[in-house]
Amino acid sequence: MPDSAEERELSPLERQILTKIVDLTTGDAADALRAQLAVARFKEAWFEGSQSFDVWLPDDVPLDPTPATMSNGRRILHGLMVYNGEAAQGSTRSRFWPWARSSKEPDPTGEIFLWIIDGRLDALEYPWWTTDMPDRLPELEQLR
Repeated sequence: MPDSAEERELSPLERQILTKIVDLTTGDAADALRAQLAVARFKEAWFEGSQSFDVWLPDDVPLDPTPATMSNGRRILHGLMVYNGEAAQGSTRSRFWPWARSSKEPDPTGEIFLWIIDGRLDALEYPWWTTDMPDRLPELEQLR
């Protein structure tokens, strides 16, 4: 087990959000990430009040074989947009792809994505685009 004072089981919502992102993956990567998710635990929040958090895994988990997209062994797995209103189906707007937005969509309030480092689930990041930092993770219905 990790030494973090915050280390604990994932909450049901944390696990559901991680599962929703991992379920967007296919093939050997999906199998490895699902096996990791089965034993994943909350390690620690990034800072006080943050909804972003690090994930703890045992050493012997199967690794995601997908090559890293960054030179430091990192890659981002499937970002999901956070909406407080109704969004059009198939929304893909992101701060990384702002041109991919339908005029029928409300503006997103943030996004959620999963960091993979060296083939291991590493962190869930929740950047927000509102004035106030969120005090909780979004509900599944808010993710698209």
